[in-house]
Amino acid sequence: MEFRCLLFRVPRSTAHRHYCRSRVSSNEAVSAHTKHSNNYSLKCLECHYDGASLALHDKGNYQDVYRRPDYVDADAVASKFGSLPSYSTSTNKCSTVYCHSNGAPKLAFKTYSIAYKTTPNWFGEQTTCNSCHEAAPTTNAHGAHLAKNYVCQNCHAATASGSGTIIDKTKHVDGIKQLQFASVGLPFALNGNSCSTVYCHSDGSGNYSAPTWTDSSTGKCGTCHGTTDRTSGAHQAHLSQTTLYGPKLTQFDTVVACNKCHGPDYTTKHLNGTTVDVSSSTCSASCHANGIGSGSWVTGRTGITCESCHTGTLSNVNGATAPGKSFAASRGHNMNSSSTGVIMNYNCTSCHDANAKHIDPAAHDTRLLPAYTGALNNECNACHNTATVPTENKKNMYTHVTDYIGTSAAVNSKPSACNTCHDPHGTGNRNMIRRRSSPGTR
Repeated sequence: MEFRCLLFRVPRSTAHRHYCRSRVSSNEAVSAHTKHSNNYSLKCLECHYDGASLALHDKGNYQDVYRRPDYVDADAVASKFGSLPSYSTSTNKCSTVYCHSNGAPKLAFKTYSIAYKTTPNWFGEQTTCNSCHEAAPTTNAHGAHLAKNYVCQNCHAATASGSGTIIDKTKHVDGIKQLQFASVGLPFALNGNSCSTVYCHSDGSGNYSAPTWTDSSTGKCGTCHGTTDRTSGAHQAHLSQTTLYGPKLTQFDTVVACNKCHGPDYTTKHLNGTTVDVSSSTCSASCHANGIGSGSWVTGRTGITCESCHTGTLSNVNGATAPGKSFAASRGHNMNSSSTGVIMNYNCTSCHDANAKHIDPAAHDTRLLPAYTGALNNECNACHNTATVPTENKKNMYTHVTDYIGTSAAVNSKPSACNTCHDPHGTGNRNMIRRRSSPGTR
């Protein structure tokens, strides 16, 4: 059915007139009247100036009754955010109309940035999301959310379905940004209408941050949960620079630090409803290659021993492989018998300070206890030159080998370091002799 005449009531008159009497009419069946009035429930006064004179209607200049640029009504949608709407009778297009703008995204300090796109022709031209604003908005924090594969419905559930369908047009093109969260397509519950209590901006454990939509820096890493000061579970054991044991991940950039455990790219598993998502290969294939004893993320390093890293499959932390000490219990000082009949049965902490800084310390000082440091070979002489070792041929070992420097043995000679030839942690040879000498090795 064609609508060629638009019935209206002329202001200040009880008479009804039709602009078609002027014989200058248009086929409104193919115009945007239906979309504006029916789909969006916009009233006539949204576009038509109610103060127009009767003569405009009688002469068929019905198009001229569109809002004049100097007629601004703050309550009218077309005039929102300072818009000065106008209509061209020659091109049949609107200009500077809020309805066909980018929605005036809010900027900092409560200012707005409205931009108008080329508006569709009044007669027959169809519109899409991209006709008025970007189909995938980049304003403010939109880009960051869309990059996480969020759809419009996740934040505007009362207005949109997915990212391409408007389900309630009364909440669209109305000058108001309605928030209503929905978890469609997301692996976690999302509801409510406030960013200050939404899972996306929490630490995953019920503590929330309140990012500012217009300031992207307020939503970056570390604003929702701590990074260097993260205290849950064993985070500090892995992050802290002062923790005696651990990889000291805060020495790295935040992204690199997080990826050490949550990589290779933690962003692909971020905000997915779980607080774990540690790469399945990270713990067992690197730092904790031999398992972690009775320890866990919650209980800490309980049950983790030196052997957890230094025997069997060696641990690799930050690219550094732990020195292998697999012979310690069977052919080193940790064995429970020896060729001399002395039951040694030592353990790692018999010589090493368990509370000294570990894993690539600034000074590779072997973390020996004070009793075994100081003079050359003191770590050996402390036992081999005392009653601790009763066998005579195992005493006074500092005279076992003498290093000669230069040509004068009498002047340029000094005792050799025991660990040049011997490894106190044991080797595959007798008497803990290394396969090759290693000067300066500890």
